[in-house]
Amino acid sequence: MIANAQQQLGVTLPPEFIALLQIKNGGDTRHFGFPMDQQTRWASDHLMIYDLNGIGIPDSDDTLRSILDRDEMSQYWELPASQVLLTGEMHCWITLDYRLRADPCVSWIDVKAGQDIVIANSFAAFYARLRPLKEF
Repeated sequence: MIANAQQQLGVTLPPEFIALLQIKNGGDTRHFGFPMDQQTRWASDHLMIYDLNGIGIPDSDDTLRSILDRDEMSQYWELPASQVLLTGEMHCWITLDYRLRADPCVSWIDVKAGQDIVIANSFAAFYARLRPLKEF
């Protein structure tokens, strides 16, 4: 599934993200937050992360969102090209951002507010800074 997803998306997923997918293929994160130095429409000091997109299982009734929904969701919400959508809804997304390099940074994109912010230089750095939402 991972090899197929990478081929379909035309990217190499970060090994730390792949390790998470091998434990649990997306779903509820039990409400984590990511600390932010810059205010967003969501909060002054963090981003909320309720779920993480998995790969999805072809031809299943699984209702979880999939990173393979990238093209459809990006077009619908007018997101920049070269993103893999980790989590979000409507105009606000946390993404693996491949615009500048093959080893992606992690970005916060809020199309409605005009925010496009690199929040971590790698998925590993993003993952290391996640905290339980109750800490914010």
